[in-house]
Amino acid sequence: MPVDEAGEVVHPGDLAGQYAWCLDRAAEMLAEAGLTLDHAVTTYDYVTPASTDADRAAAEEVRRERLGGGGTFPAGGRIVMSELHRDGVLVALDVTASRHPRERVDPGWSAYDGATRSPAVRAGRSLFISGLAARDTTTGEVLHPGDLEAQAEVLYQQMLDLLGHVGLEPVDLLETTEYCVVDAIPQYRVVAPVRERRLSPPWPASTGALCQGPGAAGAAARGVPQRAVPGGGVSLLTDEIRSLVGTTRVYTAPEPFGRVAGRYFAIATGDRNPLYTDDEAARAAGLPGVTVPPTLVCETNQYADLPRDAEGYAGHTWRLDIPGTRQVRGGNRYTFHRRIRPDDVVTATWEITRVEEKQSRSGADMLVVHSKATYTAADGGPLAENEETIIFVALEGAS
Repeated sequence: MPVDEAGEVVHPGDLAGQYAWCLDRAAEMLAEAGLTLDHAVTTYDYVTPASTDADRAAAEEVRRERLGGGGTFPAGGRIVMSELHRDGVLVALDVTASRHPRERVDPGWSAYDGATRSPAVRAGRSLFISGLAARDTTTGEVLHPGDLEAQAEVLYQQMLDLLGHVGLEPVDLLETTEYCVVDAIPQYRVVAPVRERRLSPPWPASTGALCQGPGAAGAAARGVPQRAVPGGGVSLLTDEIRSLVGTTRVYTAPEPFGRVAGRYFAIATGDRNPLYTDDEAARAAGLPGVTVPPTLVCETNQYADLPRDAEGYAGHTWRLDIPGTRQVRGGNRYTFHRRIRPDDVVTATWEITRVEEKQSRSGADMLVVHSKATYTAADGGPLAENEETIIFVALEGAS
């Protein structure tokens, strides 16, 4: 928004000047993350009916000068609002950027030739779709004036055409935002059946917003896919990684669990339950004697009897080396079958159960490795299960 640090509107009365100031501010913020305006994948402009054709044309020239790096303009759109944040503000700007190189996605829509917005932009394994209006993709002519349902059919068909152009389907759509002009609100309920016909479950999240004219347009929409774009980058989920599913490791403890381990774990976790330290209390609770805290078997390395690795860790790991990533613990889910006693000799069987590729909210590629540890007693009886998730997140510029 074109407001300086003192709270004053900059370049009053000059839409192009305010637009340039907003882009300069966006460039400063991106620079703090090591990015530039050439990393912008979408820009959405919000203007008021007070802006003239000449104003908007001047702003387009600013876009042409600042945003066309590498020959690719970001996706985006212009939304006409009844008013903006405060008096004197003629334009507000919403910029989304990605660390991945941009690639223009165009099914051959000549209406975008020479425009400062791409129909869609692929960055890494994500697709960013421009704001779409009910216009002919060849001539730019407004289609079905005054008929909101027919215009919605056009919009969603265009969105599906862009998805299909990069190998995606309706089920891959994550989010849509629909902009409806005020005059068309009485008809707006006809859009929902169009979404139902054109899209498919799981339904994308949807936001509806009001905007001012142009009245003939009726509606506009934009969408964000939820599935990675095929061929959009180097996949972390290689055939070698896939082949790891079913891999197992089995460890049997060299000695019984012991009372001391349970007592120290209880002290360390602040658990003063007498079942872990007092035989009489344990017998009064129907147990043969003291037991150990339930989660200790999932946290201890006692059963593994392994040497320390280079980082000083002496427990089970899969020793996965995924170049260009950092490892994050995704979480654990525990199931307990019976209390573990100090005289139990534990066997732990680890298995990689599933691997998958996802993306973080910031667009970073992630390899998610799911594994499960099954803990059994010497007689083979089940003690506990530990379902663990480890995530490998791609570092900047690694994919």
